[in-house]
Amino acid sequence: MESKTINQLIGERIKQLRTRKRLSGAAFGARLGPYLGAPGWSRQTVHEAEKGEREFRISELVALALAANVQIHDLVDGEAVRAKRLEISGGNFVSAEDLTDLFRVLDRKTRGPVHRAFVRNRKQLYALQEAWASALETDKQLQALFPDFGPPFEGDEK
Repeated sequence: MESKTINQLIGERIKQLRTRKRLSGAAFGARLGPYLGAPGWSRQTVHEAEKGEREFRISELVALALAANVQIHDLVDGEAVRAKRLEISGGNFVSAEDLTDLFRVLDRKTRGPVHRAFVRNRKQLYALQEAWASALETDKQLQALFPDFGPPFEGDEK
């Protein structure tokens, strides 16, 4: 097994999925049209993607998964292209298995208690984040009005 960049991995998976469906590059690119806007990708763009010469946007990954009729985690399946580790950028690597797991959708039974707690309390968490951001902004405004009072909390810096 070798290491690859994430773009090379996705490109190889696109080629595998395209050839499995017996589509030309132009035909596969046209399948992206409904999701990315007509006319989709050109044959040359599909070729560049398959060679790993393209930086993929999230919207393109979604469109690719829909066009190939697969889940997004299938596009980043390192085991399918025999990659053990993948370069994220600048010499930073992640294991192929960990990357696939990031995108895999688990069924309800395998989701852990942390995930369930987050889903149940999502609105409260977002409200707390907004309240914290608002408090920080108010603090900045008060610091501007009363610079002699210093930071309100121990450990805070001006």
